[in-house]
Amino acid sequence: MGAIAGIAGTRTHGTAGDVVQSMIEFLAPASGISGRIWKTSEVCLCHVPIASQDSAAGASQPIHDSKASVTLVFDGNLYNAPQLVKELSAKGYAVQNDRPAELLLDLYLEYGLNCLNYLRGDFVFAVWDSRVNKLFLARDRFGIKPVFYYHQEGEGKLLFASTLDALTHVKDIKKELNHESIYHYLFLTFVPQPQTPICHFHSILPASFLEYDIRNDRVRISKYWDFPCVDHKPKCDDEEIIEECRRLLTESIALRNPQRGAPAISLSSGMDSCTIAAILAESRQDLKTYTFGFGDKYSSLNEFSLSNLVSKKIGSYHTEIRISGNDLSAELPTLIRSLDTPTAGAILPYFFLKAARDNGIEVAFRGDGGNSAFQYLIDDKMPALHASFTPIHKLPRSAAVMIFRSMDTIVNSLIENLHIKRGRIAGMLGLLSRYFSFQAGTANFDTMFTKAERRHFFRCLQWAQNEGFEETHFKVLAYYDSNVKNIYERYNYGDFRIYLDQGLAHLGSVSRAHAVDLRLPYFDHPLIEFIQNAVPSKLRKKDDIDKYILKRIGKSILPPEIINRAARGFYMPFKDWLKTDLRPIIDDVFSDSTIAKRGLFDTKALRALYTRFYADSNHSLSWRKIWIFAVLEIWLRHHYD
Repeated sequence: MGAIAGIAGTRTHGTAGDVVQSMIEFLAPASGISGRIWKTSEVCLCHVPIASQDSAAGASQPIHDSKASVTLVFDGNLYNAPQLVKELSAKGYAVQNDRPAELLLDLYLEYGLNCLNYLRGDFVFAVWDSRVNKLFLARDRFGIKPVFYYHQEGEGKLLFASTLDALTHVKDIKKELNHESIYHYLFLTFVPQPQTPICHFHSILPASFLEYDIRNDRVRISKYWDFPCVDHKPKCDDEEIIEECRRLLTESIALRNPQRGAPAISLSSGMDSCTIAAILAESRQDLKTYTFGFGDKYSSLNEFSLSNLVSKKIGSYHTEIRISGNDLSAELPTLIRSLDTPTAGAILPYFFLKAARDNGIEVAFRGDGGNSAFQYLIDDKMPALHASFTPIHKLPRSAAVMIFRSMDTIVNSLIENLHIKRGRIAGMLGLLSRYFSFQAGTANFDTMFTKAERRHFFRCLQWAQNEGFEETHFKVLAYYDSNVKNIYERYNYGDFRIYLDQGLAHLGSVSRAHAVDLRLPYFDHPLIEFIQNAVPSKLRKKDDIDKYILKRIGKSILPPEIINRAARGFYMPFKDWLKTDLRPIIDDVFSDSTIAKRGLFDTKALRALYTRFYADSNHSLSWRKIWIFAVLEIWLRHHYD
């Protein structure tokens, strides 16, 4: 595990080495390892090996071809390295499995940027090709490894780094808040890529590469892969499909299984993590499992008894960790500082990776992606309902969205005013509301602020008049953009893409902060391509069994209590914590002095929200509406101030 950084351009004025050197302390602040820098008059590249397991393999970076015309820095894992070595050896290259950067350089020399189509793994890399005077910066298909860049047209330079704060702390770069991204954040609880809360600082989108031509100071972004989305899938035998899913998932786990050192996995009572743990344990006797919960007051939220059953079944070394509000309060500054962009989530991954690091573990697993891959994500009746609204779908998009938003408002008004909570009518109205919100771009974010509420918070709305500004619901709808008509396939496609921003983007950040290599077997492109191209929606939920395929895979290796258990999310007692252990932090964030000093939001509006939350005896106000402001303020103190 490592980090990369660099600068390219015709106007670096000989300061490139100093700029990159200043980034290094933010790439690996706790590692004590210094990076290696290579520079010319126009380009400077750096690689910092963070985890000890990669120190030797990364020691030679940046690396060059024999003619010193191409230079590369790389961070990540190439899980199909043996296969790639075999193919390149047949072409006359001398390369080794344990030198991924050298392997990647040879792939680039052979295939150019088409080498991306050959890679199976999680990675970022930068290539300076002096033959064309261009810098190339690429990211893996799912964006597991983060990378950011700064570019403002006319400045004649581009900076990039594995962490955002390595860029935001560079001297002499003028920083301005990106009001639009913050506006979206207050609805989504995350910042949609490629935006960040600071203008001119962007992430590279997953499955994309950046091309920077230093001669004309132009940046071009290209996409090299996307989640498949098809209307019709070939008819295949259910058992053959299940067996192929089993084979691909087992292969994905095996490829990520470290050759040395005991791995760990964050183990809940859900199928996603339990299945990975059970398959891993079949080939290892040193697997360590961690389950998180809370003290006796919140014991009803805990999953300890079920995770213990799994641990005993698979023979793992099991640890239970109880998190308190005081624990979160103490870790909060470090946690938020580790985030490249603010998010309401990432808390459990942070504590898991911290525990792994504290116990000397260098490779860890999580079950992220299992829902998108194997769960039936929408109501069974929604496809038929979708067909009945065909005439509206034929209208221009803006008109159709307006109609669905109005219909959603009407339905929710009926539910609220008529107090319809049970029965067939309530079920139908609920289904209509879920469908309308999906078509209006508000699905899954109904606990957050409306357009009017968000605009009410900002002191200034001039930014909303800028050309190119797009309302948040259109951002949400863009995740589902596809030519496919099948609503289930479109929804599943969009769910994958949303999760890349909502959950996955932050895992790489906290993983690097703890110098633990996090591996996510469900995000393996051969597995995802098979699921999206070949697995029918009816097989995701068969015989009224959700995650049918995953439960068939896990049936012989997991306790029946896990297989037969209904799906349940993992909940933290946030509302209580915000009113007790976290109260001093919230009091500070919502104080008159903090709001006035930030100058971003209207003091009266934010104070009214704060007062309403702490006076709310009916628990009608979502805790997320308070928490996202706290995360944003603390994040800005580190990355912006």
